[in-house]
Amino acid sequence: MMPQTNEIYWRAAEWSAQADAEGFSAAQQAALDAWLGEDLRHMGAYLAVRAALARVNRLGGAAQTAIHEPEANVSVLAQHMTARRRLVLIGSIAASLAVIVLCGTAWWATSYEAVYATALGETKVIALPDGSQLTMNTATSASVHYTLIARNITLSQGEALFDVAKNKMRPFVVSADISQVRAVGTSFEVTSLRDQPLQVMVREGVVKVKASAHADAIAVSAGTRAVVGADGKMIVEPVSVGQIAKDLAWRDGYIVFRRQSLGDAAREFGRYSKLRIIVDDPVLARKAVTGRYVATDPAGFAKAVAIFWNLKVVVSQDSVRLTQNKD
Repeated sequence: MMPQTNEIYWRAAEWSAQADAEGFSAAQQAALDAWLGEDLRHMGAYLAVRAALARVNRLGGAAQTAIHEPEANVSVLAQHMTARRRLVLIGSIAASLAVIVLCGTAWWATSYEAVYATALGETKVIALPDGSQLTMNTATSASVHYTLIARNITLSQGEALFDVAKNKMRPFVVSADISQVRAVGTSFEVTSLRDQPLQVMVREGVVKVKASAHADAIAVSAGTRAVVGADGKMIVEPVSVGQIAKDLAWRDGYIVFRRQSLGDAAREFGRYSKLRIIVDDPVLARKAVTGRYVATDPAGFAKAVAIFWNLKVVVSQDSVRLTQNKD
């Protein structure tokens, strides 16, 4: 899980303090550059802290001028009062910096908007500013819109896993097709594919699934899948730990089959590559397939199946055809 945004700001403040200290070495500078390059949020937080410190320094300089202007012949009491004012000033500056940092954190986490997409065969992991993580499968598009009261995601198409940072005051809402999934802090997958029912698989915690604008939300807990049809009717079914692992194998670039038909396997590979697997023989298409295969290698899968069943493979520029070997 990526670090929370407030942790990033405090780390940025630490780096800023080190950079301002005497003897900041080339090795330290290289480490700072590496940290800034790890995440766009790191650079944003560092620049915000530097800007805050610049303002604090301006305030401090003005205050120091005011402090050092009293008459030369001051009493000991007045000197003590001046020292006390300095302490108060330092405390005020520190408090102001904390407010600036916290306000910057709140602004970044509550005012955020972005659009993400993956190409065919591509997966992507996105760290969201509130500490949540969005993991996108092949040919997936999603838009993110955070407000002060909600964290809204629209899944236009494809498949995505959401690891949600807990925040009871700002629910995490995923809209897909006619359905809406509402969470606080949990882990769940949403699959929205053309001509297929919408699926919500919950890995951790509990989410509330609303099948349509007029339906009541139904709680779906860990180890459960909600399947929503085009008519808005929803079926909730248990999912084993093994099935969850199988369904999420795409995060590592694999497809896992357990006694699925060859025809279904061919269609699944079509989600990840332009190279199509063609099985014209209906008897052959019903053969059961089991195994773990690289999602973007349909030709490798077809050749492996052909060896196992003694089939004929014909590979062209845009397809790989499987037929019975009549030799």
